[in-house]
Amino acid sequence: MCQHLVSIAFATELLRDRLPGKNLPEAAQSETISEMVNEGISQARHLARGLYPVRLEVDGLSSALEELATQVQARHNVSCAFSCGRTGVDLR
Repeated sequence: MCQHLVSIAFATELLRDRLPGKNLPEAAQSETISEMVNEGISQARHLARGLYPVRLEVDGLSSALEELATQVQARHNVSCAFSCGRTGVDLR
């Protein structure tokens, strides 16, 4: 989805750059559309990170869950914490 939105962003930026030379009133609207698409890209990336935290691969599940709890607390203004009583568990 993000790649598709980036393609749309490039198309809107191209349109935005071409319209002012034609003295069309839609030129200002093209700037707004471009900003909205870029905001959509940012929101889609945040959503994707929430579904699959990057730190999961790097630092393991505990670290990813701790980061998720911190993000939930910051975004939604609720108390959220992660604690893990078991360390060094071998999952073989």
